Amino acid sequence: MSDEPLVIQLQQLASDTDCDIEKLLNKAYLVASKLESKDFLKFISSEMKGYTCKSDKLPEYRIFLGDLKAQNPYHGLIPFILPEDMDDMVRRIYCFQSLPSLKSVIDANSDNIEYTLPNSALSLLMEMQGDFPMMPKLLISKTSIISIFHAVREAILTWSLDLERKGVLGESFRFTLQEKTAAMSNQTFHIANMQGVAGNVSGGTVNQQNAMTVQTANFESLANHLRQKGIGDDDIADLKQAIDQDPKPEKVGVFGGQVSAWLGSMITKAATGAIGIGVGVAGTVLTEAINNYYGF
Repeated sequence: MSDEPLVIQLQQLASDTDCDIEKLLNKAYLVASKLESKDFLKFISSEMKGYTCKSDKLPEYRIFLGDLKAQNPYHGLIPFILPEDMDDMVRRIYCFQSLPSLKSVIDANSDNIEYTLPNSALSLLMEMQGDFPMMPKLLISKTSIISIFHAVREAILTWSLDLERKGVLGESFRFTLQEKTAAMSNQTFHIANMQGVAGNVSGGTVNQQNAMTVQTANFESLANHLRQKGIGDDDIADLKQAIDQDPKPEKVGVFGGQVSAWLGSMITKAATGAIGIGVGVAGTVLTEAINNYYGF
């Protein structure tokens, strides 16, 4: 067992993108329980078990747009163009599943994940096509799901860093009364306002911006993109060294040890305001840019 205080242990796990998400959630649940932090405990419980009903207020990073296609018998999947007043209604996805179940979905799929359309929506889309209807399919970009994991890690890291600033550490696996009292002022942390990649995720807002500026295997294009996002030259040089040392990843978003460590460092800097990019989008934006560099 680590000799570090509980809050520091939590920061270490949240900064390590290779850390198993269930291990991170369990540690966050432990810390929140010991501190009796009701708001954060509810957030962690929801991410562990799933958001129980559609009346739950989902964080923004769990709401995104799918990519609507039609199964053409001769040409495979082709774009399904909707009237403007229907587009958002049909393609908007509310992701209620637990993080562990989403991890299983990611592991079982390559790039895109099919979302099961409600029967009512499916029937309407078939009728809209007239005499020769093609089966509609709503696809979710794998990156959209990965962005949920980044947003949760960032939320936990931000919360734990704020605890440390308040002197709340949890030495010897315990929190003093003074620490618990200080932690109460941390209750105003609003998870629902975390600005992970929400809205047009698979619709292309982030992907298109990165694709336009970051070219495969062209580090200068990646460096220029990062400078525009507020990343300094020293940090960019560290990333170059990390990329040179790591093998090329085989899966989207699954980087080598050096690049993963660099991402964790950037998330920590974003949480403390040390770089010019917000903590709520740091993990997702940086991961997207590196994915494009690697050609994903």
